[in-house]
Amino acid sequence: MPDERPGIVLDDQKNLPFEVLGTAECEWCDKAQQLIAQQGMTSKKMIIGQDMTMLEFTLATEGATTVPQVFRRGELIGGYEALVRYFERYKTFGDMDV
Repeated sequence: MPDERPGIVLDDQKNLPFEVLGTAECEWCDKAQQLIAQQGMTSKKMIIGQDMTMLEFTLATEGATTVPQVFRRGELIGGYEALVRYFERYKTFGDMDV
């Protein structure tokens, strides 16, 4: 069955929220959200034990054992350092899909 979604990328899609998975008292989760905001984008924090179970976290993050774990458009970026590298690539290539 062919994909029937429109092929046009709307400006809104460039600002789709990031999801920051972590714990309620997570300094690096807060730093990840601050970094995302500095790039002019939005994020939503998902708290383990409140918004998702530990099993859901483990399955979603392919077994990650540290927080935060950051997603964009459903794809795992990784932890805080991976998020920094993600934005560095964006600055280099000018495309959030790199």
